[in-house]
Amino acid sequence: MLQKDEIYNNKTFKYLYPCLIELGRSFTNRLNKFVKAGVFIADMNYYTLNSCLYIVISTKPYKEELTLTQYRTDFQELLYWIKLQDFYETDYCYKEDFHIIVVKLPDYLSSSIDLFMSGEYSKIFTIEQINRYFRTVSLTNKILEKERNAEIENTRKILTKDREYTEEYAQKINGEYQTNISPKYFKNVELDKPPILSEEILNY
Repeated sequence: MLQKDEIYNNKTFKYLYPCLIELGRSFTNRLNKFVKAGVFIADMNYYTLNSCLYIVISTKPYKEELTLTQYRTDFQELLYWIKLQDFYETDYCYKEDFHIIVVKLPDYLSSSIDLFMSGEYSKIFTIEQINRYFRTVSLTNKILEKERNAEIENTRKILTKDREYTEEYAQKINGEYQTNISPKYFKNVELDKPPILSEEILNY
């Protein structure tokens, strides 16, 4: 499931990870320096009553220009800093090549994980939050920029239950299950399947 140089692209990463900007740019800027292997809503080996996200970080860099010593020194500085923050829950080693940082979501997002787990994507965020969390990006690599912005636009359509996307989703489901359900049916349902918990919870 987890790779040292590639993030695990599950629904937690798609729908919930972007809301971490609520924890401040200082946190996200620091976090972006490290190789993230995955983001999860829970770990069966660690229990908490708080609404948290579990960020799995590789303990080794993937860029040759960054030495292992410097990477790990920078990571220790991140751990020291984050333990002083109100949103810090815990951190621990995971297997041989990873370290997990657990952060608490703000109180006003405490219901987001329950809504996510039940597949009620359109109820997770307000339109203002969606506009803040899912902005298009500008990248040097224009091919990658186009792909990334297409993913963001798709996510926005699902979170807002976009009417135009309803027909596209109906075609997708009908093709996948060899059915012929009318697009009208999908006007009253969420436009993505509920998450599979084994893909969103570590050690499930």
